[in-house]
Amino acid sequence: MGPFLIRPTVTIAAGGDANVFNDADPGRRQDLVLTATPRADLFVRAGRTWVTGSGAEDLSWYREYSSERAASGKYSIGWVAPLTRVTAAAAGQVSRLHERPGLEIDLRARRQDSGLIGAVEFSTGGGLFVGARGERRMVAFEQERFQD
Repeated sequence: MGPFLIRPTVTIAAGGDANVFNDADPGRRQDLVLTATPRADLFVRAGRTWVTGSGAEDLSWYREYSSERAASGKYSIGWVAPLTRVTAAAAGQVSRLHERPGLEIDLRARRQDSGLIGAVEFSTGGGLFVGARGERRMVAFEQERFQD
C-alpha cells in the first residue's frame, strides 16, 4: 500500500418537524429535531489502483418524542482501477437505517439496505466516454410487533 488520505467531517443540522408522525388529521404533532452526522472518507493508493471507503452515522434527536430518536449508519468500500483507456470499479455498501423509506410510508422502519456495484468505462478519445454499470440491491426490514 502507498499513501492514504482520510477526510473526516461532522455535519450538524437543527430544525422543526411540523408533522412528526405524518398524520393526516389537523392535530399534527410538532417537535424540534437535531441531527449530527460524523463521517470519514478513506482513500488508499494500491499500485495503480485506489481502495476507497466511507462510514457515516446519522444521529437524530427529537426533543419531545424520544421514541423517534434514532441512529442510522451507512458504510461502503470500493476499488477503482484507472488504466490507460479503461477504468474499472467495484463497490459494496451497507446501510442500517431507522427512517421513513419514502414519503408514502409513515413508519420509521428499521431496515438494512445493502448493495454491490460494478462498472467499466472506456475512453474513445476526444473527451468521449462509453460505460456500463450493474447494481444489485437488497433491502431487509426488521421484523417488529406493531400495535394500533
